[in-house]
Amino acid sequence: MIYMFQVISGLDPILIYTVDIFHSTGTGLNEYMSTIIIGGMQIMAGIVAVLIVEKTGRRFLLMLSEGAMVLALSSFGLYFYLKSQNGGTQPAGMDWLPLLSLTTYVVSYSVGLGPVGYLIMGELLPLRIKGFAGSALTSIKWLMSFVVTMLFQLIIESWGDAVCYWLFASFCLTGFVAILFLVPETKGKSLVEIQQIFNLQEESCILQAKESSPLENKSRNSYQSI
Repeated sequence: MIYMFQVISGLDPILIYTVDIFHSTGTGLNEYMSTIIIGGMQIMAGIVAVLIVEKTGRRFLLMLSEGAMVLALSSFGLYFYLKSQNGGTQPAGMDWLPLLSLTTYVVSYSVGLGPVGYLIMGELLPLRIKGFAGSALTSIKWLMSFVVTMLFQLIIESWGDAVCYWLFASFCLTGFVAILFLVPETKGKSLVEIQQIFNLQEESCILQAKESSPLENKSRNSYQSI
């Protein structure tokens, strides 16, 4: 699940087309220098993630990452919307917004969803299937990434830049909600403790299913009447 949200957050196509994206903003900023700035910030964010992940917890960083990405992509889409409403020219006084939005987006991914996503998946997978499952999930992730990258330009050409980035923002918002309700905190827990969490959840679901079964309830009522 986390791998899926890594892909549909849109990072891969955005990094691949960073120079073209900055050129399309029409801000006059040097697109190559802007790309270098984003790359440098990405490296720094990865270092920060290593230093704080054991203090803040995995789940917190994932949610913080997704939430910040929602805001960054929404503001980037807003810039392109205002640009289209302004006849295709840059909105006055907003030349700073594209660089700030993309930098925030990449830094947010690099401090949370990117590195922590790989870390937590390694912690959640049982030992007996970790090798195979890890390879299979990584292969599926990069296949999905290829598809999203291929669709990126098609979405922009069909629906416009604003809709494309708002679509990615909606995926990040969905990821935030999914992590909030479905992803457990694994900080400070051993693999055995993590598996116990899932076993208890599985047993609870099975018990609820049995209790809600009409046949089971009927048999129980018949027994009680006897």
